[in-house]
Order: sequence, then structure tokens, then C-alpha cells
Amino acid sequence: MGYVYNNFIDEFNNLNNKENILLIPLGKAVEEVLLKLKDEGILSENQILIGFPHPSGANVNRLIQFEENKKKMIEFIEWKKFQ
Repeated sequence: MGYVYNNFIDEFNNLNNKENILLIPLGKAVEEVLLKLKDEGILSENQILIGFPHPSGANVNRLIQFEENKKKMIEFIEWKKFQ
């Protein structure tokens, strides 16, 4: 979490139109970090795409996870386009 608090937050806050940025965490570990930042009021829930699996070949469940979450992720992205 050191990198997140020492670098990521400052870098993110320096972005233009940061409110409109969609963050796509690659896997559960990063998703949990972003949700923690949401709970702390640093990010908004509508900035985080939930359910995207880590693409590593070591993640043997990635295709199943993707298919399970695909519809929900597409709906979220479609909704986000109009925000």
C-alpha cells in the first residue's frame, strides 16, 4: 500500500478531469485497493470497473470470471459513457 499512498494518489489527483476517468483494476487485489480508496473518499465508486479478472495465464479462472462479469461490466461502461 506504500506505493498507493506515496505515489498513486498524488499522480491521480494531478490528472485533468480525474472525475471522468474509468479505472480498470486487473484482478481482485487491485480492485480491493481501489475500493479501499473509495471507502476513504479518494475515489468514487463510478470510477471503478468491478469484476475484471487479472489477465495472467496463471489465473486459470480468468475466462470464467470474465464471462460471469461481462454483462455487468458492459452495462457499467455504457452507463459511464453518459455521465
